[in-house]
Amino acid sequence: FSDSVNCYLRFIDYFVYKAGPDFASLHLLARPYPSSFSPNMAAILPVSDNSEDFAVVFPHVEYFVLESRKHYTLHIYRSDTNDWHSQVACIAEDNETRNARGKLLLHNAMSVAYAEKGIIGWIDLWWGILLCNVLDKKPIIRFVPLPVPEPCDASESHLTFENLTPRPHRHVTIFNDLIKCVELDFHVQDAFCNMKRAKDYGWIAKTWTRSIYSDVWCDGLTIDTSEISFTDSSLPNLLPGMFDEENNLTWKKLTSAGPTLSLLDDNVIYIMANESMCHPTAYVLTVDTKSLKLESGAQCAPQKTAWFEPTYEPCVLFSSFGTTSGTRP
Repeated sequence: FSDSVNCYLRFIDYFVYKAGPDFASLHLLARPYPSSFSPNMAAILPVSDNSEDFAVVFPHVEYFVLESRKHYTLHIYRSDTNDWHSQVACIAEDNETRNARGKLLLHNAMSVAYAEKGIIGWIDLWWGILLCNVLDKKPIIRFVPLPVPEPCDASESHLTFENLTPRPHRHVTIFNDLIKCVELDFHVQDAFCNMKRAKDYGWIAKTWTRSIYSDVWCDGLTIDTSEISFTDSSLPNLLPGMFDEENNLTWKKLTSAGPTLSLLDDNVIYIMANESMCHPTAYVLTVDTKSLKLESGAQCAPQKTAWFEPTYEPCVLFSSFGTTSGTRP
């Protein structure tokens, strides 16, 4: 098997795309590449503030049965040295991490985010966040629990949640040392899973924030779809499924899910909405949770999405002149 992997890797190249109107380029990572890593945990981050150099982190996670723990090896490429090095990330000894031993074993990163100053976060929307100062000489991993209910039985999660994803009703972002979390609670418990029977597709959205240096979550805003209004007169034409015959905003025709937080400090949540799982047209809605307004919306094709799980994520483009936020497919 190892020979097959090495043979396969001979035909793979990894590039980092550097965006910009004047200096866009592709940077080829030096060989040899790590032979084993988790692609969904790979991260790209600046090596320091106001620097054009970057680092690429390919974590490799191994589980040691006899010791009942996970072992994290970081394979790190730095553009300033054009070379790779590997080091082991130790598990922190703080109370939250110490009390989360079982969650660390179950943790399966669904996305990765750059926090600040060489710190990245591996996000599991079921169990929590692993924060790691990957560029330090002695990197340490610590655990941050989410402010939302966990799966009922951690010991049976591999059976209950193996083929499920919390993404249709939950999202977490990390940016500028701030963690933001949102969760949707549907008015009717089976509104999402059993759309044909549900009569109320509305929801309540709750948000929380926490600094990566804190151990306390702060309650944010709580909004109900019944409180949301609109002021843009063009929306009924752009989003006909969201309005009744009298152009009143309604949540009875479409099921909405897949909340996505903005990285900016603008209280915006993006929501996917669709008439049914198989309908060829879906909408992406922009909701301001502070003003309680449906700000805008656009049609999208949902063929490649499963169970209202968005194929886009917020992202940041780094440069020596600042950062730019956006979304990526």
